[in-house]
Amino acid sequence: MVISTKLAIAKDIIEIDGKPCPLEMSAVRLSDVRPWKTPGNCVFHYSDYWKDRYFEKLSNPDTKCYVVDNEFPDEDVTSYIKLVCQCGIVLYGWDIDEVFSDISDKDFLKAISADVENYNFHNYAPRYLASNILILGRILSFKETKRILSKYDAGLWMISHVPVI
Repeated sequence: MVISTKLAIAKDIIEIDGKPCPLEMSAVRLSDVRPWKTPGNCVFHYSDYWKDRYFEKLSNPDTKCYVVDNEFPDEDVTSYIKLVCQCGIVLYGWDIDEVFSDISDKDFLKAISADVENYNFHNYAPRYLASNILILGRILSFKETKRILSKYDAGLWMISHVPVI
């Protein structure tokens, strides 16, 4: 995807981002998801984390911005596609199984647990503590149930499956 297209998409997303909630979007090529190739390759990504960098790039095209200037492997793409295959809803277009190949549990578990052994809670602001614990709960619940749970449902699952110390 050419940079001008990425910036045009980002500009449109920025206009609606946060109304009423933050938006996150990744784009992939059909040839990268059917057949599936691990890790997923991201040709476009937007999230609140990158919003200021997009503003900079839109103001000054010479500004370096990794997610605009590059296509890159992204383990999160694996998670997104596995979730779409598990519980996605088609609003328009092809059926999910016509677009995406199934992601193996092994590939998915690798994607969601990358760097978990080296995870340092102290690297994040305190407001992320609960979210990060729930992410760990999602990983553990997937290992046990082979189902992707929301953070909320992972929290409920943890109440009955993780011992209190």
